[in-house]
Amino acid sequence: MVLRDREEVVMIAPLDAGLVLYKLRNPHELRKIDNVPQVEKKEANKDELKLSINLVESMASTLKDIDLTDRYRDALREMIEGKIAGKEVVSVPEEEKPVVDIMTALKQSIERTKAQKKPMEKAKGVKKDAVEAAPAKQRKQKVA
Repeated sequence: MVLRDREEVVMIAPLDAGLVLYKLRNPHELRKIDNVPQVEKKEANKDELKLSINLVESMASTLKDIDLTDRYRDALREMIEGKIAGKEVVSVPEEEKPVVDIMTALKQSIERTKAQKKPMEKAKGVKKDAVEAAPAKQRKQKVA
Protein backbone atom coordinates (compact mmCIF):
# COMPACT_ATOMS: atom_id res chain seq x y z
CA MET A 1 0.00 0.00 0.00
CA VAL A 2 1.10 3.60 -0.37
CA LEU A 3 1.65 5.62 2.81
CA ARG A 4 2.75 9.23 2.47
CA ASP A 5 3.81 8.83 -1.16
CA ARG A 6 5.89 5.76 -0.37
CA GLU A 7 5.13 2.14 -1.25
CA GLU A 8 5.01 0.05 1.94
CA VAL A 9 4.51 -3.65 2.69
CA VAL A 10 1.72 -4.14 5.25
CA MET A 11 -0.20 -6.94 6.94
CA ILE A 12 -3.76 -6.76 8.30
CA ALA A 13 -4.58 -8.99 11.26
CA PRO A 14 -7.44 -9.33 13.75
CA LEU A 15 -6.86 -8.21 17.32
CA ASP A 16 -9.62 -8.59 19.93
CA ALA A 17 -12.64 -6.73 18.50
CA GLY A 18 -10.77 -4.84 15.77
CA LEU A 19 -8.20 -4.97 13.00
CA VAL A 20 -4.55 -3.96 13.18
CA LEU A 21 -2.50 -2.78 10.21
CA TYR A 22 1.13 -3.84 10.61
CA LYS A 23 3.74 -2.09 8.54
CA LEU A 24 6.31 -4.75 7.72
CA ARG A 25 9.72 -3.21 7.99
CA ASN A 26 13.14 -3.97 6.65
CA PRO A 27 15.77 -4.66 9.35
CA HIS A 28 17.36 -1.21 8.95
CA GLU A 29 14.01 0.43 9.84
CA LEU A 30 13.35 -1.36 13.15
CA ARG A 31 12.94 0.61 16.36
CA LYS A 32 11.53 -0.21 19.80
CA ILE A 33 7.90 0.69 20.35
CA ASP A 34 7.25 1.86 23.90
CA ASN A 35 3.54 2.60 23.82
CA VAL A 36 0.66 1.63 21.58
CA PRO A 37 -2.49 3.73 21.94
CA GLN A 38 -5.64 1.90 22.99
CA VAL A 39 -8.37 1.57 20.38
CA GLU A 40 -11.96 2.32 21.36
CA LYS A 41 -14.31 -0.62 21.12
CA LYS A 42 -16.99 0.07 18.49
CA GLU A 43 -19.79 -2.01 17.03
CA ALA A 44 -19.10 -2.90 13.39
CA ASN A 45 -21.63 -2.13 10.67
CA LYS A 46 -22.59 -5.54 9.21
CA ASP A 47 -22.72 -4.31 5.59
CA GLU A 48 -19.35 -2.59 5.85
CA LEU A 49 -17.86 -5.66 7.55
CA LYS A 50 -19.15 -7.99 4.81
CA LEU A 51 -17.84 -5.64 2.11
CA SER A 52 -14.40 -5.40 3.71
CA ILE A 53 -14.18 -9.19 4.17
CA ASN A 54 -14.99 -9.67 0.46
CA LEU A 55 -12.32 -7.13 -0.47
CA VAL A 56 -9.64 -8.72 1.71
CA GLU A 57 -10.45 -12.25 0.47
CA SER A 58 -10.36 -11.12 -3.17
CA MET A 59 -6.96 -9.45 -2.76
CA ALA A 60 -5.28 -12.03 -0.51
CA SER A 61 -2.04 -13.58 -1.77
CA THR A 62 1.12 -15.16 -0.40
CA LEU A 63 4.32 -13.28 0.42
CA LYS A 64 6.11 -15.26 -2.30
CA ASP A 65 3.85 -13.61 -4.91
CA ILE A 66 4.64 -10.05 -3.77
CA ASP A 67 7.64 -7.97 -4.86
CA LEU A 68 9.09 -6.67 -1.57
CA THR A 69 11.80 -4.45 -3.06
CA ASP A 70 12.31 -1.16 -1.18
CA ARG A 71 12.26 1.15 -4.20
CA TYR A 72 12.10 4.33 -2.12
CA ARG A 73 15.36 3.64 -0.31
CA ASP A 74 17.09 2.66 -3.56
CA ALA A 75 15.82 5.81 -5.34
CA LEU A 76 16.82 8.02 -2.40
CA ARG A 77 20.32 6.50 -2.29
CA GLU A 78 20.68 6.97 -6.06
CA MET A 79 19.57 10.60 -5.76
CA ILE A 80 22.03 11.30 -2.91
CA GLU A 81 24.90 9.65 -4.78
CA GLY A 82 23.99 11.63 -7.91
CA LYS A 83 23.96 14.88 -5.96
CA ILE A 84 27.36 14.04 -4.42
CA ALA A 85 28.69 13.38 -7.94
CA GLY A 86 27.47 16.85 -9.00
CA LYS A 87 24.45 15.79 -11.03
CA GLU A 88 21.27 17.88 -11.06
CA VAL A 89 18.35 16.36 -9.14
CA VAL A 90 15.04 16.84 -10.94
CA SER A 91 11.73 16.55 -9.10
CA VAL A 92 8.21 16.50 -10.50
CA PRO A 93 5.45 18.43 -8.74
CA GLU A 94 2.72 16.19 -7.37
CA GLU A 95 -0.84 16.35 -8.66
CA GLU A 96 -3.50 16.63 -5.99
CA LYS A 97 -5.94 13.73 -6.24
CA PRO A 98 -9.62 14.01 -5.29
CA VAL A 99 -10.70 12.54 -1.95
CA VAL A 100 -12.84 9.41 -2.31
CA ASP A 101 -15.33 8.01 0.19
CA ILE A 102 -13.93 4.79 1.71
CA MET A 103 -17.12 2.79 1.06
CA THR A 104 -17.16 3.89 -2.58
CA ALA A 105 -13.50 2.94 -2.95
CA LEU A 106 -14.12 -0.50 -1.35
CA LYS A 107 -17.06 -1.19 -3.68
CA GLN A 108 -15.08 -0.13 -6.76
CA SER A 109 -12.15 -2.31 -5.72
CA ILE A 110 -14.39 -5.34 -5.22
CA GLU A 111 -16.05 -4.78 -8.60
CA ARG A 112 -12.62 -4.59 -10.30
CA THR A 113 -11.48 -7.85 -8.71
CA LYS A 114 -14.78 -9.56 -9.59
CA ALA A 115 -14.36 -8.43 -13.20
CA GLN A 116 -10.89 -9.99 -13.32
CA LYS A 117 -12.06 -13.37 -12.02
CA LYS A 118 -13.75 -15.81 -14.38
CA PRO A 119 -17.21 -16.82 -13.17
CA MET A 120 -17.85 -20.49 -12.46
CA GLU A 121 -19.81 -22.23 -15.19
CA LYS A 122 -22.82 -24.31 -14.29
CA ALA A 123 -22.93 -27.92 -15.43
CA LYS A 124 -24.88 -28.12 -18.68
CA GLY A 125 -25.55 -31.85 -18.75
CA VAL A 126 -29.07 -33.16 -18.27
CA LYS A 127 -29.70 -36.11 -15.98
CA LYS A 128 -31.60 -37.94 -18.72
CA ASP A 129 -28.62 -37.66 -21.10
CA ALA A 130 -26.27 -39.01 -18.44
CA VAL A 131 -28.44 -42.11 -17.92
CA GLU A 132 -28.59 -42.81 -21.67
CA ALA A 133 -24.83 -42.40 -21.96
CA ALA A 134 -24.21 -44.98 -19.21
CA PRO A 135 -23.31 -48.51 -20.33
CA ALA A 136 -26.24 -50.93 -20.61
CA LYS A 137 -25.06 -52.99 -17.60
CA GLN A 138 -25.17 -49.93 -15.31
CA ARG A 139 -28.67 -48.98 -16.59
CA LYS A 140 -30.02 -52.46 -15.83
CA GLN A 141 -28.64 -52.27 -12.27
CA LYS A 142 -30.31 -48.91 -11.69
CA VAL A 143 -33.65 -50.06 -13.15
CA ALA A 144 -33.70 -53.34 -11.13
